[in-house]
Amino acid sequence: MREIDFIGRRATALYLSTVLNLLVLCVIAIWGLRYGIDFAGGTDLEVSFTAPVSADEVRSRMVSGGLRDVVVQRIGSGQSHGYLIHLRGENVSNQALHALAAGRTSPDFEVRRTDFVGPQVGRQLRNKGIIAIVFAMLAIAGYVAFRFDFKFAPGALVALIHDAIMVLGYYAIFRREFTLTSIAALLTVVGYSVNDKVVIFDRIREEMGRLRGKPLAAIINTAINKTLRRTFVTGGVTSLSLLGLVIFATGDIFDFAMSMLIGIFVGTYSSIFIGSELTLWIDSLSKRRALRPVTR
Repeated sequence: MREIDFIGRRATALYLSTVLNLLVLCVIAIWGLRYGIDFAGGTDLEVSFTAPVSADEVRSRMVSGGLRDVVVQRIGSGQSHGYLIHLRGENVSNQALHALAAGRTSPDFEVRRTDFVGPQVGRQLRNKGIIAIVFAMLAIAGYVAFRFDFKFAPGALVALIHDAIMVLGYYAIFRREFTLTSIAALLTVVGYSVNDKVVIFDRIREEMGRLRGKPLAAIINTAINKTLRRTFVTGGVTSLSLLGLVIFATGDIFDFAMSMLIGIFVGTYSSIFIGSELTLWIDSLSKRRALRPVTR
């Protein structure tokens, strides 16, 4: 079977990845992320209606009551007529209940749960979530350096940062709410992505022992080609399990599944075109430095 020359396409791939990452970072810098109540503060109101009510009708009731920044999410089965209503701002639960009951002789709903998150607590949760992602990436890079070789670690770290930025692009560009579930999705993507990279790095190390004397570029290309089927099968099977959630789920579950799908795609891409290629670049740089004459 003929090998695909991945190494020969590394310049184009790295250029494309850099441009896309910079575009996403520009979107985040200009628009910012649309933080959910978990991070921005606000009220979650879970209600169950006695008769079928559409999400648009629930939203229109809230807007008529003066509540503009509202997210309405259906929960439970279709027979339960349950909704989770996300409201921005403090002490708005009473206003929301009045808006839902406005113009009716008696309320046609039952309040199941009311949760409030203050803005200060939201900021703390957001900061801790970001710190958790950063520490996870650094810990993974440390593991790769210890398990294989130091020259593999920067490639793994840069590839993980690339994957996280691309997933963040989904939330920034499509204005989806960034919540604690989004943090969980990012951590899951990082864990999944590093699995692919470890498999390729392990095969590179095996090929380095078997193909002594061959250039590292050829060894990396051989290793990627030998693990290519496994990479695509793993990514394809995992994607199939997420398609059902993307098609039928709503709200946070839909965002989790969609961000995971994006993470699987970009994680596979970065495993092939970024992590290993940066390892080659670092190896070439270290060899050039070793050949430099020592000056006194």
